[in-house]
Amino acid sequence: MTANITIIGTGFSPSGGTRPPVEIANIVSEDFNATLIETESNEFPSTPEKRALVEQAYLDTGLRAVADGCDALYINTVGDYGLEALRAQLSIPVIGAGETAAKTASLLANKFSIVTIWPESMDFIYRDLLASTHTSDQCQEIRHLSENDDLKSLANETNFVTDLRGCSIDSYQQLQQAIKDLVKQDNGCIITGCTCMAPAAVTLEQGSVPVLEPMTLGYRFSEFWLSSASTITPPFEAFSETLFPQ
Repeated sequence: MTANITIIGTGFSPSGGTRPPVEIANIVSEDFNATLIETESNEFPSTPEKRALVEQAYLDTGLRAVADGCDALYINTVGDYGLEALRAQLSIPVIGAGETAAKTASLLANKFSIVTIWPESMDFIYRDLLASTHTSDQCQEIRHLSENDDLKSLANETNFVTDLRGCSIDSYQQLQQAIKDLVKQDNGCIITGCTCMAPAAVTLEQGSVPVLEPMTLGYRFSEFWLSSASTITPPFEAFSETLFPQ
């Protein structure tokens, strides 16, 4: 019997349809069906106030998706917008890319760092994530790859996000260098801080330190949770053991 996972969040690659981002479409397992549903809001969570609007949009979209029928909801954003509100109202698994990455990193290495495309002005998103997952003490550093003024370029057809998603040489090398620096500092696992970074992150060569890409990691965990015996508590520990078995 096929299990249906509805994905909210495009990772900055809106399709206008129901096909999920290609990084997810490429890893959907047999007996699972992954469908994308986009929010009706174009708001960007650049401030706490705008984040609240995004949270409401994700909540509304999630409730609509469940009304249409699905076995699990996957919030494909490191900000996990609407995660707790949806869990409070639903009896099916609701998975967040950010929570999955933070919990998994904390179990794999007991400490981790985040390298994100977003500027320091959006640091509140990661601080909220760390607080909600009780991993603040384990996060060693949050490394930002852009400056606050770079956000003004998002309205342009080409910007720092499209550069990284397209794996442009400069952006890709910047990401690689940031990861190398964090590895040298012995900061444990590394999480890429936005699902929009997936096209570049999934091509990184894995070294001795795991680099966790939240988009694909969270989707894989969605399938794992539906396949497990757990129906209430997310089975993060069991999932982490499948990634790097001893």
